[in-house]
Amino acid sequence: QLQIAEVTTTSMEAYNHFLKGKENYDLWNHIDAQRFLEKAVELDPTFAIAYYYLALTHHRLGDNKSRDETLEKAKAFSEKASEKE
Repeated sequence: QLQIAEVTTTSMEAYNHFLKGKENYDLWNHIDAQRFLEKAVELDPTFAIAYYYLALTHHRLGDNKSRDETLEKAKAFSEKASEKE
């Protein structure tokens, strides 16, 4: 599991929403994953890994337009991402 120091946010609240979103994503609870990940990027609009998982969630939900838009945001902020991310 990623530690807060290994991700691109300094917001504990955004990080906690990311963890809940990732957990739900891994459990195939796509609607809940989307809700938590959207909150994570709302709290930290430069949170690259949260955008990445949100894009994956959009893909699983069949929303390719949102997937592509969100993936572009993940790429845009990926320069801040850690090597592990």
